[in-house]
Amino acid sequence: MGLEYYGFAFFIFVLICAVVLLCNYLFSDVKRQHKLLDEKETKLLRLYQTIEDVLDEFYDSVEESKNEMKKTMLEIESLKEVRKKEQILSSPDAARDTAAGTRRRQTAPPERRTAPFRETADAPPVIDFKGILSGAEEETGKSAAESKNTHNSILELAEQGKARSQIAKELNITQSEVDLVIGINKN
Repeated sequence: MGLEYYGFAFFIFVLICAVVLLCNYLFSDVKRQHKLLDEKETKLLRLYQTIEDVLDEFYDSVEESKNEMKKTMLEIESLKEVRKKEQILSSPDAARDTAAGTRRRQTAPPERRTAPFRETADAPPVIDFKGILSGAEEETGKSAAESKNTHNSILELAEQGKARSQIAKELNITQSEVDLVIGINKN
């Protein structure tokens, strides 16, 4: 075992060292990429956690706002009720209705109305719309001016494109009244 054997062993040793260094060099890029990916992953996780925290705070603030809005709506409703009661009590008709009107309504029999027709010998019967309207005014307590204002308001709101039910709510009348006025206006 001479010099050739030691030379061959030295050559193999150098070759192994070269392969190890070459592998180290080649895989160092992969290690750097893994390290960069790990850093990016930790940054994304931190960002995700921050976003979750912000969303949690947002949801909490939305819940608080909803609760405040519910409280406010309840307060508004109670104020509306108080206001309605004040208006009822402060109206001049309220005192008169509460004193005598209730008893009168209960005891007085309802009046029967007949449609005011006029007949002539040669012509068919003609309906007296003024008589009907004045009778309706007596029943509802509205004057002709109030009726015209209501009719005009109905027509204006209908032209604005509002629904018939919404018009009835806004003007505090029945939907059939709204339908009637709009139907008459179409004709």
